[in-house]
Amino acid sequence: MEKEPLIEKKQNASVMRKAWFEFVKKTRKKMSRNSKETVSHRDAMKHASSGWAAEKAKLIRRQKREAKKNAK
Repeated sequence: MEKEPLIEKKQNASVMRKAWFEFVKKTRKKMSRNSKETVSHRDAMKHASSGWAAEKAKLIRRQKREAKKNAK
């Protein structure tokens, strides 16, 4: 019984990790467009960290909304 919450927690962590890297990818693309030259992944991560809190909140709200919709 104890393994079920642990598995769910790990799955959620991997979902958030994937979402983080997608957000960095979007940020990198935007930064590259603005500067007209390629931006490193590391620099994009630094820049993306400032906006991650708001993006993460959006993702969590979306997950809750979908869970609520599926529960009906």
